[in-house]
Amino acid sequence: MRDRKYRFVLYSLYDPDGIRCRLEAMARKGWLLDGIFLSVWRYRRIEPRALPFTVVYDPEIGPYDPDPTPDDPLAALCAHSGWTLAASTGPVQIYYSRQPNPVPIETDPVVMVENMHRMAKKTLLPTCCLFFVLAILGLAMGLNSLFTSTVAFLASGMDLSLLLCGVIFLPLSLGVLAAYYRWRNKALAAAAQGEFLPAKGRPWATLCLWLTAPFLFFGWMAMDSTVQSFYDFFRAAAIIFLCVLVEEVMRKKRVHRDRIRDVTILLCILLSVGLAIGEGTGLVDQLDRKYSLHGWQAHPPLVLADLKVEAAEDDLFCTGDRSPLLGQFVLWEGLGQGEAAYFQYHIAQVKCPALYGLCREKQLGDRPREDSPAQPWGAQWAYRFTQAVTPHTYLLGYSDVMVEVSFPWAPTPAQMALVGERLGAIRL
Repeated sequence: MRDRKYRFVLYSLYDPDGIRCRLEAMARKGWLLDGIFLSVWRYRRIEPRALPFTVVYDPEIGPYDPDPTPDDPLAALCAHSGWTLAASTGPVQIYYSRQPNPVPIETDPVVMVENMHRMAKKTLLPTCCLFFVLAILGLAMGLNSLFTSTVAFLASGMDLSLLLCGVIFLPLSLGVLAAYYRWRNKALAAAAQGEFLPAKGRPWATLCLWLTAPFLFFGWMAMDSTVQSFYDFFRAAAIIFLCVLVEEVMRKKRVHRDRIRDVTILLCILLSVGLAIGEGTGLVDQLDRKYSLHGWQAHPPLVLADLKVEAAEDDLFCTGDRSPLLGQFVLWEGLGQGEAAYFQYHIAQVKCPALYGLCREKQLGDRPREDSPAQPWGAQWAYRFTQAVTPHTYLLGYSDVMVEVSFPWAPTPAQMALVGERLGAIRL
């Protein structure tokens, strides 16, 4: 029979009544709270009995202060009143008593509300404000990309992820801030009447916060399935998780606050530098080329050699991006014989049919153009831009693919057909 159990809980630390009811119910089942690590609560087996619990907020405890012990002044004062420290996490301390009707620890509702507000100013409110700023930045950057370079935005998993972060975090942060200040105003009014109004916990909100990270991870991977993107997400998550883990462990071990702060900052720097060096070895780029769309950098779908044209040595660049909405691939290749001219094309595969017309309009823009025969290209429609930098520049439309291709020479019918064959039905 196990003497300990662990539970992942969704109770907010600002919900003292919810915490108290939960712990009293567990005590009646024979389990007493023994420790808290992030959102994981540890229980130890006891004889089933009714035990009263209370939650105390000590706003003097900062983010780097070690957890209190039964010998600390507040815990000793509570012990004198019959309360025993069960567990603590930051400024939140949870006590239980073996007496049926112990003396309450906190009796002044004004002080209780003020202590919770001072704690919130160190934890909840700065976090919400940070998420609010990040949401605004994500929305601003995403919308800017959407209106300035629509096709590139729709194909960019990074830009779509920024917009998604903004859409998620903006209402979430505003909702938490609004709920907190609504409770605070009501609690202050109740405290003036000599009553304490406890905050109501919302487990669904806590669950949403915990699910945000994996949701964004899988969303990002779906929108930008490159090894580089996975490595970037892993690097950020690893730095945050390891720093929080080490900080919590040192607090439980009651390491001095200055050492906790210094070690946490140093660890963050070392992890950032170490993972950046890991990226600089080239391994990530090699895996990216092998397992993602960017593998076409090694084997592009169409190059000058396929068109029977001499190419300049080591003068080829190509890149690509893709998302569930759109995929794109771009190539530039210099001509041989010392000519300062380039063969280039841009492929856009529209995976959402509703966006095809928008992408066509953005690709055409207001550039001067004329209709061009589509049959030699095997296309459904074709335009030739009359004032392009490269003299023979065309925009070709297929069922769900658009290809903008530029020739420094007049393409032959065979070359036109090869463009349609290689690029017109491409899958990105």
